[in-house]
Amino acid sequence: MLWATSHPAKPLPRQTPTLHWAYQYIAKLGGFYDSKRTGRASWATIHLGLTRLDERVQGFNLLRSLDIAAVSGPKM
Repeated sequence: MLWATSHPAKPLPRQTPTLHWAYQYIAKLGGFYDSKRTGRASWATIHLGLTRLDERVQGFNLLRSLDIAAVSGPKM
């Protein structure tokens, strides 16, 4: 899910991205832009990034469940 939100036009990579890559993109979701060039995001920024990622995952799961319900039709 993180790859799809950070690179919407690119297909999934063959090799799994590194933990450092995931840390950077979660921090970016939280609003981190590394103005001091330290490469370290605060815990609050990481928390906000994880919250935003979780919201996207929940939205994806909701859309997927609605799609499954539409295909199977109403239950009587």
